Order: sequence, then C-alpha cells, then structure tokens
Amino acid sequence: MAHHRVVLHGGPEFSGTTRVCEVDDLSHSVKMVHGNGREHFTYSGATADVDGEQLPRFDWVGRTKFAE
Repeated sequence: MAHHRVVLHGGPEFSGTTRVCEVDDLSHSVKMVHGNGREHFTYSGATADVDGEQLPRFDWVGRTKFAE
C-alpha cells in the first residue's frame, strides 16, 4: 500500500508535534489528538512546499471533544 507524506494546515498549534505525517489514502481524513479532543483535517487538493518538496495539503476542518 502506498504511503503519502502530507502537511497539515490550519487549526491549533501543536507544541512539539510536526505538521508532516504519513497517510495511506488521500481520501481519508486525518485526526490528531490534541488537548481534550481530536483535530480533523481533510485533503484540500492543494500542495504546500516543505523543505523544497511539494506535499499534499490537508486543511483543518474542525474538532471534536472526547466524551466525558
């Protein structure tokens, strides 16, 4: 299965966390645990330059909180 390096754009700042990650499928959303919830990102169709490499850009679309 192909892995794609992608960059996360928008949303909150993630202290100590890189904005570049790997996904198996560009059509699936990326969910990052942050604080008391998850930040959601989806592929925008755009790319972003990261250290001279054009990576698919996943834009922040919202967050969900963990159930208490």
